[in-house]
Amino acid sequence: MNKIFSLLLSCITLVACEKYLDVNEDPNYPSQLPLEMTLKQNMASVAWEMGSYYNLVGGFWSQHWAQGSTSNSYRELDQYIIGESTSNFMNNSNTWSRIYTYGISELQKSINQAESEQNWDFYLINTLIQAYTFQLMVDFYDNIPYFNFLKSDYSTSPETDPKADKGVDIYKDLIRRIDEAIEKVRLVKVTHFIETDYVFNGDIDDWIKFANTLKLKLYLRMCYFDNEYARDGIKMMYDNNDSFLEKDAKIFFNTIYDLPNPLYYYDRWVVSVNTNLYVSSSLFEYLKTNNDARLSCIIASGYDRQNLHGMPQGGYEVARNLYYKSFSIIKLEENAPFYFFSEAESYLLQAEALIRGYGDDPSKAKELYDKAIITDFQRKGIQDSAYALIATNGNYEFPVDGSMEDKLKHIIMAKWAALAGSQGAETFFELNRTGYPSISNIPAWKNDTLNVEYKGGEITYSLAGTTDGLFPKRLSYPSVEIRLNKNINEKKPVTDKVWWDVKQY
Repeated sequence: MNKIFSLLLSCITLVACEKYLDVNEDPNYPSQLPLEMTLKQNMASVAWEMGSYYNLVGGFWSQHWAQGSTSNSYRELDQYIIGESTSNFMNNSNTWSRIYTYGISELQKSINQAESEQNWDFYLINTLIQAYTFQLMVDFYDNIPYFNFLKSDYSTSPETDPKADKGVDIYKDLIRRIDEAIEKVRLVKVTHFIETDYVFNGDIDDWIKFANTLKLKLYLRMCYFDNEYARDGIKMMYDNNDSFLEKDAKIFFNTIYDLPNPLYYYDRWVVSVNTNLYVSSSLFEYLKTNNDARLSCIIASGYDRQNLHGMPQGGYEVARNLYYKSFSIIKLEENAPFYFFSEAESYLLQAEALIRGYGDDPSKAKELYDKAIITDFQRKGIQDSAYALIATNGNYEFPVDGSMEDKLKHIIMAKWAALAGSQGAETFFELNRTGYPSISNIPAWKNDTLNVEYKGGEITYSLAGTTDGLFPKRLSYPSVEIRLNKNINEKKPVTDKVWWDVKQY
């Protein structure tokens, strides 16, 4: 067990002894921990992995970040290589194992316990966190262990060799389970104050909005694979007047366990080098070209922003020819939250559903798009400049009279910019699903220097890439799973597409 999970579980055990001591039970070996206590453990376990390693992978591969020229911790990601032994943090096998052991399995135990106690609030929340986790794992790895794994008897031991189920089957079952959990809560109509709900403070109405937003994302991710299924599912949600998130779904680790943001912990405490993560040219030049004030929010303080540049993807060696302080180190905040969903993401998901004709009124897409950009600027402490960008003739003006594809591009690019730094995995998935940002015909590096013709907002193949010009599309199954699970015996290349990645462009 690694250091961080030892600390998390120690905190949980301490709370248990203080608050839930039972004189009729051996406190060293409690038969079953209260749901209120395990809830924050479950949330933290998932958020820790998704907010660190998987956020980092997504951030590199959607080209928010690039490896710096004076350090080397993340070079493999910039090369499109999946590490197995470089470090505990950058180890694909370790992360996979922790997600299944401390995330998915523990969530299932809580789901089973909540069902036996008929505590449907906890049943709903744990089901949603598990569904969120499975969605991310499917989107990274494609087919993964699911049905047999969940049918295991967790009072003894889980299935040791669960087969990898098809991602589309997992998606559809997640939607079924989410609907079932919502129905249980609505039928009983009894809610509990949940002290350890660090996302919504026990507001079950907000959790139902979370559920609807998660379903919306699942449906949209399937739209090119099975448009009819996605369309019908979303139309039913609108016909039922389902509500979606109008706030961030986030947690602060300093509130839960007096710990920093997961990525900050690993990058600044464990790796302990603050010159690894630079702003990619793709993002830097895009924000700079569009006069987007959010550029100042992603660059570390102490640098002359007027003379900074983005780091070309994979350019850590060639960039040595330039003064390293001309490149922009990313800003990481110790107390930054982890986002399950951001408010802006929810609005942009809804906007896409409307432009596709899945919702109630396509004309509302512009309002949701504008609201997403304004909300993100406000989240970053910038109050006014967003309005000029979305106004008529502004750089981010929504193309009301444009084609559906043009509208989609604006929505996904808005998401790519808004989620930079905090939700890298989601921007990576959306890049693969939609093709935005598109692939640049202009290189970010030319004649041994930065290319002034490159304006960002398009991805460029890594200068250190090892995949013959092909971009990464997924994570490979980790070596530990291939070695120990007889039903998973093939190491997929990172350039293989996952099941929903079928759009022709």
